Amino acid sequence: MELSNPTDTIRVYGGKPLHKIDADEVRIAASRITETANQLTLAGSACRSAVGQLEFAATRWKADAAALSVSASSLAITLMNMAAPAKVSSSNLGTPICLAQETEQRRYELSTEIAKQKAQSSELISKATRARTIAANISPIAAQFEMLAKTCLTKRDALLKAAGLYEETESRTQKLISQIVTYQTMATVAWSIKNPVMALANTLLAAPTIIGASLLADKLSNGQTSKNFVTGIVGGIAPYSDELVNGLANGIAAAAPNLAGHEVSLTAGISVLSTLGQLALNPGKLQVTETIPGGLCGPKVLEYQDTPSGNVLNALTRVGDLHPFDPDVPPATTYPEMGRGGLPNGTIGVEKVTHQDGSITWTVLIPGTQNFKPGVHPFDGLTDLDLMAHRQSQVNEQVLEALRQVGAKKDEPIVLIGHSLGGIAAMSIASSVIFNNQYTVGGVITAGSPTATFTGPPYAVPILHLENDEEVVSNLDGKSGGGNPKSDNRVTVTRRLSASEAEQDQKAAAGLEGAHPIETHQRTLELALETENEQVKEITERLNNLLTGESAQTKYFTARRG
Repeated sequence: MELSNPTDTIRVYGGKPLHKIDADEVRIAASRITETANQLTLAGSACRSAVGQLEFAATRWKADAAALSVSASSLAITLMNMAAPAKVSSSNLGTPICLAQETEQRRYELSTEIAKQKAQSSELISKATRARTIAANISPIAAQFEMLAKTCLTKRDALLKAAGLYEETESRTQKLISQIVTYQTMATVAWSIKNPVMALANTLLAAPTIIGASLLADKLSNGQTSKNFVTGIVGGIAPYSDELVNGLANGIAAAAPNLAGHEVSLTAGISVLSTLGQLALNPGKLQVTETIPGGLCGPKVLEYQDTPSGNVLNALTRVGDLHPFDPDVPPATTYPEMGRGGLPNGTIGVEKVTHQDGSITWTVLIPGTQNFKPGVHPFDGLTDLDLMAHRQSQVNEQVLEALRQVGAKKDEPIVLIGHSLGGIAAMSIASSVIFNNQYTVGGVITAGSPTATFTGPPYAVPILHLENDEEVVSNLDGKSGGGNPKSDNRVTVTRRLSASEAEQDQKAAAGLEGAHPIETHQRTLELALETENEQVKEITERLNNLLTGESAQTKYFTARRG
């Protein structure tokens, strides 16, 4: 795969379209750039053809020169072997004189032919040398034409991307493969649930081969295989993760119709898992209390507690500070009990922003999953299931209670910002009738979150989703970034990390640990803003207006299960 400039990997879906006249002008300009690129490509091809013809002629001339040189050498040998004519005296006249004259004439003719052939050979060699020199001079011109054509096409795509008119289509083959993966996964899961004994038997039969191959690979790689096993699996399924999730959830729904409400869909399948999780684990009642930073508790968040986020990128950094994952620290099997900002896990932030005109907006910062196994706080795998099943999760309850405690009012817009689980919660809350009856959503920002199944509030607010192809997590809604709902107010920015020539993108593309962190999604937004895409600029500016103000006060609320 040919690698691209990082900004060229950005894909944007949704947002406000340009006015028709502006869109038409952009398309006309793009068409003219395409024509120029085509002409440059033709010029490059003509140069390449000329180079080929010159090289062919030079080769032919050198071959002819070599043949003449051989012929001249052969004639020279013949000439050397001819005896020189003897001197003829006056008493020795007649026939000998004629023979001597003939020999002299023959020697003269041979000498003339040798000189002629040598001259021709030299001329041909000179012509071949000149032809190769001209070809050598034309080759870089051809390369320049080709490079200019490629640059034109890159600029054309950048123009279309900036105007939000660039479209990336999926081939029929890709669509067919996607459907096969989805339905095959669905059928396999449904059959396995209904025939657990046979499914287990098949698994046990395959296990020795898989384990043996794994052990051999681990031995040959000095232990690197087991270290990167999960990362490798995630990276391998990434291109079809949305289809696999869709098939898995639909298969579960088909196998358990009563628990799925006799509906076969992704949400229904996850609802089955959510129900079983609630019955098996019974997480208990939630308690939400304010956590006040100070001393060893929250030293980093103290640095900006009284200043507004100001923009989307800064707000995402603050969300990241509530999560224990630190990109600068080697990954561990379990997360520490404190977020990297110094606050306890299970904590959200609520930022009150006062604007110049005295109006107030709120920013809710919601981190991602901190423990897949259910524990003392709700940022776990059970909440992930509840949210994807469109149920009122305990994180939803935590946000509602925190807003109640800070005294947020109905006429004060609330921007909900979340990463991973936090992004699902943000869209779940924004789509909730309960929430919208009490508060007003001002906007939503998600990073690395599966949100395609949520509609958002019943009124127009700016919604920005940040995703990438390799992280897998955002595809757990059964849709890739391009499958998210699109509207004037809802924009998805996504990209393929592995297509970027930048070293940091290649490193991030290697697995979930690099592709999913909030920093990777911040870089996606930074690159999207560099492209000057109109849809991204417009949606980001609207969100920034809600996040910036004259002053701010941030409070933090920690949830614990009773």
